[in-house]
Amino acid sequence: MGGFKHPRRRTYEPLNLDVLEAKLDAGEYDVAALRAKKIIRTGNPVKLLSRGAVSKKFSLSVHATSAKARMAVEQAGGSITILKQ
Repeated sequence: MGGFKHPRRRTYEPLNLDVLEAKLDAGEYDVAALRAKKIIRTGNPVKLLSRGAVSKKFSLSVHATSAKARMAVEQAGGSITILKQ
C-alpha cells in the first residue's frame, strides 16, 4: 500500500514494566545490560512502557519512556535516565 512515510520516523523497541518485574532482580540496568540478559533483542532505541506493575527498585537508562511508566518506577523507589539517540 502506498502513502506517506515520514523520513525521520523513529522505531522503538518496547519494554514493558511487567517484563522487568518478572525477569529481573532490582538493580541498575542500561541498554547493554538489558541486551545481555536478552530482555531486548534488536538494535533499535528502547522505550519503557507502562503495561503491568513494578514493585522492585530499578535504576534504568533507556532512550524514551511513557509518563505512566516513569511514574510507576519512581513510586517504587527507582529512577530513569533518558539517553541521547
